[in-house]
Amino acid sequence: MSERYLRMDYMVSAIHDMTSGDAATARQEPKFPWDCDVPQAAFWDDIEYNLARDFLQCYTEPELSQMTFDEGLSQKEKLEHLREILKISIKTQNPSGDPASLPEDEHKKWRKLKFASGSISKALGDTNAFTATMHELYEVDLNGGKDMSALYNLSILLEEAGEYVEAETSAREVLPWLQTHATLGHDSPQALGCMRMLVNCSWKQKKYEEADEWIEKCRAMIANMTQGPMKKYVNEEEVELADVVDRLKAWRAEQER
Repeated sequence: MSERYLRMDYMVSAIHDMTSGDAATARQEPKFPWDCDVPQAAFWDDIEYNLARDFLQCYTEPELSQMTFDEGLSQKEKLEHLREILKISIKTQNPSGDPASLPEDEHKKWRKLKFASGSISKALGDTNAFTATMHELYEVDLNGGKDMSALYNLSILLEEAGEYVEAETSAREVLPWLQTHATLGHDSPQALGCMRMLVNCSWKQKKYEEADEWIEKCRAMIANMTQGPMKKYVNEEEVELADVVDRLKAWRAEQER
């Protein structure tokens, strides 16, 4: 996949959604396309940063100013409220129900809306809706190519279901795109997130030496990140990798009892 695809800003945000990220880091300079200044207000306080970002990046400031965000709602009710807004927007954006017929700019907006809606559905426990959304995004492409962010998210679902061979195959397809993307690159959080998946999938197949090689590659990338433009993510990535390694070591110890 290359940069000829129309939804680059959607895709880099969507890929980052499935890696690390928090509001404090996002507010730091320099800013990247996947960073978002989530309002410091009670409504957003208990909503995961990635979900808030996915919703907010679907709308302009004037559009958001016309919306109501009731701070008295429970977390579940807040997410349901956001999903309902997105559903209405999706219908408005694509009244014919045929996203392939939309002009490029409108099609890109539709994809962002669909992804945000799917992510919130998953957070609400509706994995089937999320899976259906990722399949739809993967299959509907104006240029006849592949939506790598959707493929990556489908690979995460495979990983969660214990389908490690299939998840690894998909992640290996996504990784080169991330590493060669002009906005992302080898030392990006997105590439590291994909590599952590390869660590997990290799380990769970008991390919421990291969998994260790991926771990060392991750550590080298984090070291490189300290000298690059994305160094603000170093602490997040160190914590994420350490957590993965600790969990996998505990899993192996349990398996070998």
